[in-house]
Amino acid sequence: MILDLALFEPGRPPRPGFFTVLEEMPGLIHWEDQTAKLIERSYWASYNNPYYEDIREYSGQTDLCIQNSLKCYDTDPRALIFHELQSQIKSVQDHQTVMDYNRWVYV
Repeated sequence: MILDLALFEPGRPPRPGFFTVLEEMPGLIHWEDQTAKLIERSYWASYNNPYYEDIREYSGQTDLCIQNSLKCYDTDPRALIFHELQSQIKSVQDHQTVMDYNRWVYV
């Protein structure tokens, strides 16, 4: 994840190119500007599960997702935890609490 702070002005939405997400596998690199998605969701969660479809396919994550929805980007247990708790983060301590939070899901 790359932040271009030159494209941010306090009190205004970040300009395109402010937030770039890069994922890579040996032989494949994918990056895109995700500023609009960051603004839309108000957060970006990263939890060792590929976001980009070509990276998911190349890494075998797509097949794992088909076998078990807990291995999919949007339904990974960490994704669900972050989605549920992110709006409660108001301080660095709150952020640390969410990062340490684990609610294991058994299937």
